[in-house]
Amino acid sequence: MSADEIGNVEPPKGNAMTRRIESALGPVDASDLLWIHPHEHLIGGMNVQAGVTVRSRPGCAEYIRRQMLVMLPDLRRHGVNGLMDATTIDIGRDEDYVAYARGVSQSTGVHVFLVTGFYVPRGWPDWVKRATSTELADFVTREMEEGIGKTGVRPCVVKAAIQHDVSDPFDSEWAPAHEKVLAACALAVKRSGAALHIHSAGGSRRQTVEFLRAAGVDPEQIYLAHVEMGASEDEFLWLASEGIRLVITCWGATHRINQSEVARLVKVLVDAGHADKVLLSMDFLFALMNEGRNILIHLDDNADNCSFSYLHTHAIPLLRRQGLSQQQIETMMHANPLEMLARNRNT
Repeated sequence: MSADEIGNVEPPKGNAMTRRIESALGPVDASDLLWIHPHEHLIGGMNVQAGVTVRSRPGCAEYIRRQMLVMLPDLRRHGVNGLMDATTIDIGRDEDYVAYARGVSQSTGVHVFLVTGFYVPRGWPDWVKRATSTELADFVTREMEEGIGKTGVRPCVVKAAIQHDVSDPFDSEWAPAHEKVLAACALAVKRSGAALHIHSAGGSRRQTVEFLRAAGVDPEQIYLAHVEMGASEDEFLWLASEGIRLVITCWGATHRINQSEVARLVKVLVDAGHADKVLLSMDFLFALMNEGRNILIHLDDNADNCSFSYLHTHAIPLLRRQGLSQQQIETMMHANPLEMLARNRNT
């Protein structure tokens, strides 16, 4: 399906945003939500092609569950009662994962919001590689309207990914495979009005935006995650000026990202009047590897950054030292992620 064909699909009529948001436990009233982490993972490191799922690693999954029962109540003490889990079907978000997310949410009081869509090509099941963009769009639409498998739990955000993987010749920074999935996700968000959340740790951000805009996607529906990885100040400002939402995630990856520089770039956006386009999260996860082995992705010989709460104990204080006001931080932690979750008009 071409961008022009997608562009001919009329978006649904109605309010710009719903006030009921689908979560792992069912619809949540937007007024019940406080601060929200817009890009996290309850479990990571899964590879469906290799058979690594919650079901295949029960002991490891149980260990991680117990960590969540400590970490998420701690997050609540920082005023957070919602997070979006950005795990897609090709990296383990199946019916067992949904049951896991429901149990964690019920036990901790933190609302968990799920996504539909696809991660990078190296992890796609064969059926995703074979499917057309229209078939993939139909799959995404069906999950949003009917739920994940037989769980009845509906995702509220669509996810896609653009990232170059030098180890995989199928996964270049911009390839027909990426274009197929972007076309599928563009069609799905045109149908639903939902946000399109894009893993963009590589490059091609402008090309991605231009493709989606040509497909008729409203720039305000586009959320670029990990945009701080390799983006310049000029690119930050260009994306924000086009209406794109920027999801800053790698606060705990102190071994990969200069935290002070990321904070400075956020301040640049705020000073340019773009506080309404910035979202803050950690992209924290435990990696589900094998029985007896768990890896904290943000491990840097520093236990402080091995938690969702690092955003509140270190990153937000750093932003305050840059001169951000409490109101600006409230906007980034509440209003902006709430807008992302509430866009779906299928609810």
